[in-house]
Amino acid sequence: MTIHQREKLSALLDGHIEGNEIVMELVDNATERERWFRYQLVGAVIRGETTTQQPFDISAQVAAQVA
Repeated sequence: MTIHQREKLSALLDGHIEGNEIVMELVDNATERERWFRYQLVGAVIRGETTTQQPFDISAQVAAQVA
């Protein structure tokens, strides 16, 4: 995903734009779906909307770096 696409994703999540194109890119790409989740989680934390600990598993990434 390019920087421009990431900015569009951020704007979409912030409610500044509407668009199906960026959503369709996410549907077909697991990495971008993870990014979508992280952006939503960050936004929720900033807005104080999280009340419980969110699942956050980085074990696969750590294992890949160690290997």
